Amino acid sequence: MAEITYIKLDHLNAHPDNPRKELGDLTELAESIKANGILQNLTVVPYYSKIHSRVMEGQYTVIIGHRRAAAAKQAGLESVPCVITEMTPDEQISTMLAENMQRNDLTVYEQAKSFQQLTLDFGKSTQEISAMSGFSETTVRRRQKLAELDEKKFKAACNRGATLFDFAELDKVEDQEAKEKCLEAIGTRNFKDVLRTALDNQRTKKKMVKWIEQLEAFAKRIEKSDYVDGEYLKMTYCRNYGSWTRDENVEVPRDANDIRYFFTVSEVQLSLYKEYVVNTAEEEVRKAREEIRALDEDRWERAQAISQRHRSLRREFVMNFNAAKSSAQIIMRNCVDGMIAESELGYYSDLDIEEYCKLLGVPYDKERECLDESALKRMKAEQPERTLLLTAYWYMDNCGSYVKNDWNANLRRYMVAFNDNQRLDNLYYFLEELGYERSDEERQMSRGTHEVFVLPKPDGKTSCLLCKSAHPACDKCCMSCTERCNAYQECRKEE
Repeated sequence: MAEITYIKLDHLNAHPDNPRKELGDLTELAESIKANGILQNLTVVPYYSKIHSRVMEGQYTVIIGHRRAAAAKQAGLESVPCVITEMTPDEQISTMLAENMQRNDLTVYEQAKSFQQLTLDFGKSTQEISAMSGFSETTVRRRQKLAELDEKKFKAACNRGATLFDFAELDKVEDQEAKEKCLEAIGTRNFKDVLRTALDNQRTKKKMVKWIEQLEAFAKRIEKSDYVDGEYLKMTYCRNYGSWTRDENVEVPRDANDIRYFFTVSEVQLSLYKEYVVNTAEEEVRKAREEIRALDEDRWERAQAISQRHRSLRREFVMNFNAAKSSAQIIMRNCVDGMIAESELGYYSDLDIEEYCKLLGVPYDKERECLDESALKRMKAEQPERTLLLTAYWYMDNCGSYVKNDWNANLRRYMVAFNDNQRLDNLYYFLEELGYERSDEERQMSRGTHEVFVLPKPDGKTSCLLCKSAHPACDKCCMSCTERCNAYQECRKEE
């Protein structure tokens, strides 16, 4: 049995490489030490001074018991029981790491930095660290990857309450810059939305490889629009391909053999152009309208993608909600209120029974177009609260989005417009009562302040593309040339 020696606290030094950087609140431990003394001895090694390049007699470095030493000092003790041992620097780190792991004392941040130190400073392999810490090799590799993140952002995320699940989700993001952006959002209500956007962009970049190959079959890649090999060439914008694009393949234009096409590549989208051809005045107007229509179509696709992403977030929340039993009154009230409102407002109900089966996880008979009654009956008996929750959500989520495509008779085109959707508002109120947090973008969509609702300005100017007159660009109104000036002033009064 190792000999226990009482050593003065003034002769004990904290280990500079202790994986645990924050000792936390010591008040409770200090009170316990005052009442009962130290029940478990500290483990120390002779103190080696790098300044003097030798072991300092009578001085020791704490290996196990950093919190106890600090709490003992706070409790007013002068000396503490210790076991003096000999360890190599490698063994010291291993012992401290194992001790903290067993006690679950280390944060994710501290684990990541410790594993990184063992790799860089001591040359430990993933297998060796796994054996030392008790974590699987997969977990060790994930922690080592986390250590590559910006240290301040990583630490701040941990302080905001980031969970291991959050970091596991973050690991799905491959681009380092996008991962840093998601890291800044961890612990806030925007994290899931920012993460979903990053993953959408990631999938888009992979699809872009395929799109570029298809575009190169009929178009030439250029650095920026209107310039080919450094020389100016007027072009007409056609369309773009990005995260909001549902098409898996590029559609080849009918006139691809008659007119030269070009495309540019940015971080998250491809933009297609064609060579400008001089036309009559009537053709000029038609071209301008087509240009605006192309922008409207792109914004419509983007708005649809945003709405779909937000619907996925709501659905994910409900599917992972585990407090249905304690929230039965909330669920029942909103379900009943929603059905009453549906009846009073006279909405036409087009509920998808197949979607309902997917939510419940019960079989759906496509030939008979009905669900498995026995499976539903069994679920209602075994999980009544969850069945009620999913039924209420299925019923209330059949309410569209905050986006509509309105035909503007004056401009003779469809416009992306804000849809003041009270039913979708009610669904959000319901989910928020259960603990759901709307992201900033979701709030912008619900208020009609998102940029997809802004009047397009394809030429980057404030002049009207149809009549070339200098009208002020109103962000809210989509009026004809004769109406826009007055509408602009009215909008500014409202603001």
